[in-house]
Amino acid sequence: MKLIIFFINAIYWLGIFIVPAGIIIFISSWLHLAGYINFIFAILISLTGIIIGIILAEYIRKHYGLNNFYSRTSSSSDIDIKKNKT
Repeated sequence: MKLIIFFINAIYWLGIFIVPAGIIIFISSWLHLAGYINFIFAILISLTGIIIGIILAEYIRKHYGLNNFYSRTSSSSDIDIKKNKT
């Protein structure tokens, strides 16, 4: 059971990590291919995105918990059914 929980938390962690890292790496790649920055700066910007992704994922894991964070972000107030008082 602990192995399953580990894999679920790893998927949640990667999901949080990939958003800022992916966006910054995409921007860095686009700037490099467009000719605005050279290869070394593109790698440095990409490493910065990876570090930001790790810091964000660890911050959420330590302060909120991965399961709690995902359950709050995916919840909807439309799902809440209030009992009719009759």
